[in-house]
Amino acid sequence: MTVKPATPHGNFDYLPRGLVIVSNLLYFASPIALAFLLVANQQCMMSWCMVPEDVIQQFQANEPPTDFPVFVNTDIESSSALWGALGSVMHDAQDIHDNLLRTLLVPHHGYEITTAGDSFQLAFHNIADAVAYCLEVQQKLLQQEWPQAFVDCHMPGSATITTHQSLLKRPKMVFHGVRVRMGIHASNPAEGDLVNQVHPVTGRMMYVGLSELIGREVSDIGCGGQIIVTAPIVRWLRINLAQRTEWAKAHPCLFYDMGSISTCSCGFIHPLNLSIGVHRIQDLKIDLGIAQVVPLSLHERVGMFPPRSSTVRFDSPRCPESSYYSLLISPHQPQYPSYPQSAFFRSPCDQGDISLMA
Repeated sequence: MTVKPATPHGNFDYLPRGLVIVSNLLYFASPIALAFLLVANQQCMMSWCMVPEDVIQQFQANEPPTDFPVFVNTDIESSSALWGALGSVMHDAQDIHDNLLRTLLVPHHGYEITTAGDSFQLAFHNIADAVAYCLEVQQKLLQQEWPQAFVDCHMPGSATITTHQSLLKRPKMVFHGVRVRMGIHASNPAEGDLVNQVHPVTGRMMYVGLSELIGREVSDIGCGGQIIVTAPIVRWLRINLAQRTEWAKAHPCLFYDMGSISTCSCGFIHPLNLSIGVHRIQDLKIDLGIAQVVPLSLHERVGMFPPRSSTVRFDSPRCPESSYYSLLISPHQPQYPSYPQSAFFRSPCDQGDISLMA
């Protein structure tokens, strides 16, 4: 008697063909559905699963901005001299600095592009988060427990400075711990293409283009404890402070514009009129309109920053035939009266120079 061997699929011969087709479709479609749930809809899934808000913020902070990010670059003042003199003490101080900057990235949805020594290159999804981050960093740096040897060394960039308010009040700290210079620049289409690419070693998103170069230049303009911003940030601040938006109420600050002072604190105007003006970037042939932003609680700092020798006043004549773009506007164009002397513009008579004015 011959026994016919059983085929591995013999048990499925009696199943309806339609059921087999449906099961196959579900089998092959399940990885696609899983990928959608894990990647395309992660925030909704985490909210639905009642994941804590701080975990969701941590996830969002790891997402790199794609379309026209806002760049923030930071650097510790006199870090080389401090490292040479203090050694391990400076190592501990920089650890405190690094931990603070990374911790505050989470609530402000910032993205760490890279670090070089004590310098951070960061990217944010919008101006509101970038400015709020810088304001909070400057305030929280004063509250850190810095090594006593670092505080006592009294070197440039480490000395604690206080102001006396009255006999009944304790002296107010204006500088304490490391002094971090910060620069903010919002990229925009007028500055050309911004290429996004993943670093082959670190796996972090990198940005290549004029906007990224300007962002790095801005951070080198200021002093330790100073926040320098470019024209797009100034325009955004001007609108929010004038309209007293919720952001302005939550982040009291001053910005010192081109010859004027704006504040989001009712009735407070600082007596000093310290505009920064225009900074010439020689390598890029750019006149960069800049201003400084300071937390309202630290407004005393403004009078302590030395003048910048690289800052110039922009008063050279412009030819009226300036090219018009949505973000590149000549101040001589009468059809745009809202911001006299306030725009981005490129003029044919500039011989290739670009002026980015606030």
